[in-house]
Parts: sequence; structure tokens; C-alpha cells
Amino acid sequence: MTSYNHAKVLLSAALACALLVLYLSDLDRVPFHPDESTQIYMSRDFDIAFLQHNPAALAWTPDQPLSPEARLRLLDAPLTKTLIGLGRWLRGFTLADSNVDWVWGATWADNRAAIPSHDLLMAARLPTAVLGALASVLVFWIGVQVSGIGAGLIAALLVGLDPLLLLHARRAMAESALTFFSVLAAFGILLLVRHCDSLKRFRLRTVALGAVIGLLSGLAMDSKQTELVMLPIALAATALCLLQRQWTRRSQSVALTVLWFVIGAGWLVGVWLLNPVLYRDPISVTQTMLSLRADLAREQVAVNGAANPQSVLASVPARLGAAVAQLYWQPAAAWDVPVYLDQLQSAASAYFANPINSLVRQPFVGLLLVIFSGVGIGDSAMRVWRDRLGARTRTEQVLWLWSLVTLALLALTIPLNWQRYFMPLLAPSRLFAALGVFACARIALRSASSLPLRKVRYQRAP
Repeated sequence: MTSYNHAKVLLSAALACALLVLYLSDLDRVPFHPDESTQIYMSRDFDIAFLQHNPAALAWTPDQPLSPEARLRLLDAPLTKTLIGLGRWLRGFTLADSNVDWVWGATWADNRAAIPSHDLLMAARLPTAVLGALASVLVFWIGVQVSGIGAGLIAALLVGLDPLLLLHARRAMAESALTFFSVLAAFGILLLVRHCDSLKRFRLRTVALGAVIGLLSGLAMDSKQTELVMLPIALAATALCLLQRQWTRRSQSVALTVLWFVIGAGWLVGVWLLNPVLYRDPISVTQTMLSLRADLAREQVAVNGAANPQSVLASVPARLGAAVAQLYWQPAAAWDVPVYLDQLQSAASAYFANPINSLVRQPFVGLLLVIFSGVGIGDSAMRVWRDRLGARTRTEQVLWLWSLVTLALLALTIPLNWQRYFMPLLAPSRLFAALGVFACARIALRSASSLPLRKVRYQRAP
């Protein structure tokens, strides 16, 4: 192993240790969110599927009554509740120790039984906090692939210290798994395209790697449905590679068809394994999922729009503007809607009194990040343009696909200005900011080297 590789491994290990200490410290001081109650309550699916070995009991068909639990299985991605169930089981908690589901609209007193005990909440938060810390380490490795160790370290720190991830990834909610598995899938896609660019002929190893990347993309969607975007990103990135190989047109088409097939198959396996609700009638149940999700979005817009019309994002420009504000300026949001503030406000104030929890969300820092991101986007766009989408900028092309496809989906679907909706853009935006830091450094060095040197007369001493 070269010294450069040694440096990467040692730096990533140090980064992992430091961020794990940060994310696991004061875990009980992170403000409680009622959605944590729902995720912990639904972690019973882990016990049914994995401890009782009966995933078929979670299957559902449209001719069955829609119980509250079945509705939640259809609405929410399954990975977070699986992780919470694992964390709860490792700490010795059984279903009898669990809370009941939270009822929105009921009073805090009426939801008393839905509030998990302190120890149960910490057991549920532990796996999500670990994934939040490790997501930043994966960002480091992506940055290394894109532009070297320096860019990787800057991007990892910008992600790991961002108040959005520090808050949302340390709760028993979906944002931690979303960030980790989407970044993991993006890193896998980077490795796949680099492998494809080095191919002289199509190999079985390529097929295996494509299946793994498909599986990772499926796990990303298992974390939250918006991460469906990782599948088209993987397909588009591999097409850019294989269609540029110096092969016959037929060989290119066959290779791409096979690779797309195994990526799609891996994705289906990843989605299927953790969604036993689909087992009996996947097509009809998927249609019901989409219908329920659309109904929920309309209900959220109606209820929240009536209470706070400014929270509704009715147009694409409004959603794009909200994305920039939430990623760069808005403070970390301890709640989505201002309810139960009598019980939640004091904990939130104590949490944000710690400067580390809002370190990179100061207005001046936000402005710098916007500038660096803009410079990084422009600098990278020029490199990709000059390379004509060639192999030299392939890793940056994956970053562009990741950013643009995710942004397009959010711009077309996000109904409300809720901060958690924009979390999928955090990692790619900070990677562009890291590129911008190095672009500004290059510009500064060139300017300094072009300055005329002043002639200085030296007088010989007598």
C-alpha cells in the first residue's frame, strides 16, 4: 500500500472516531420529535420478520382492512424501523417495553403512553447516530475519488458538522439512513463507473459489481422513497461509460443491457427483502402505496396551508428557493410544525445552546458556503464540458447526476417547506462546496504568482 493510500485510510479512521464521539455524545440532549414514537412503535416489524421468522405476517392485499399498522407500512420506508428494532433488541428491549403510536392532533397529555422511556429512546437512536457519523466518512471517500484527500476532508467536515445532520441523524427517524445509504449507493456507483472505464472486455466481475450497486440503490430507497433517484443515476452513469468503450455497437448494447438488468435485479431484491408488505400482491400494493402517499400529501398541504400558507411550496421556483435556504441559511429545525412547544421548546433551546450544534449555520458561513458551492459548480461544469463527458471527469459526472436527478425529483414533488425533505441534497451540495474551496485556492495562487516582484536594492555593508 502506498503512502497516499495509507494517508487515506488513517485519515478516514480518525474522522470516523472523531465523528462517532461527537454523534454519540449528548445523545439524550437531542430534542425529541413525535415521529420517533411512530418509528419505535413500528419497529415491532423487526421482531415479527427477523426474531419470529414470520415476514409473511406483514404482507397485505387491498381486499384486507387497512389497519393503522398496515397503513404505516405502506406509507413509510422500512429501513429505519428495522435499524431501530435491531438497536432495541441488542439492548434487551422487547415489544412489551415499547410505546404506543403517536396521535397527531391529540394533546401531549393524551400522548403520554406514546413517549418512549429514556433508555428505549437511546437504544433506538444509537444505530441512527452511528450511521449519521459514518455517512460523513463515506462523503470523504467520494471527495477523494472526485478531487483528492483535501476535497474529501473538507466535504466530510462540512457534512458531518452541519446542524441539519447533527440534529436529524441523531433521532430515531429516517434522515440518518437516508443520508448514509444514498451516499453509500453514490460511492458504489463511482467505483462501478471507474471499473467500467478501465474495461477492455465485459467481465463477470462487472456483472457482480452491478448487482451489488443495484442492491445498495434498493437499500437507499428502503430508507426513504425519494431515494428512488439512485436507480436512474446508476443506469445513466453506466450508460455514459459503456457507450464510450471502443467496442462494436453490438458489444456496447449487449454489455449495457446485461449491466442494466443486473442493476435492476439487485435493486428489486433490495426493495423486496425489507418490504414484506409487498409479498402477496406487489403490483396492487404498490398502487395503493402511491395513492396513500398522494392523499397524505394533499392532507398535509390542506392542514398546514390553512395554518401557515407560507409553508406551502406551490411552484418549482419556490421549491428551488426553499432548497437553497434550507441547505445554507435556515437554522436546524427541531420541529416541522409549531405544536407541543410548551413541552419541546426548553429542550430545543438547551440543545442549541451548545455552539457545535449550530456552528456552520451562521449567516456569514452560509454566505461563504453558497459562494464556494457556486464556484465549485462552475469550475466542475467547465471541466466536464472540456472533457466532453469523457473518462477523465467521470466521477464528477456522477456527482452531477446525483445532484441534478435528486434536485429535479424534489422540485417536482416537495409540497411543503419542511427541512427534512431537503436532506438528500446535503452531501452533494457540500461536495461541490469543497470543489469550490480548491478552485478559489487555485485562483488565489495564480493571482499571487502573477504579481510583479518589486526590485530591491541591496547595499553592500562597509
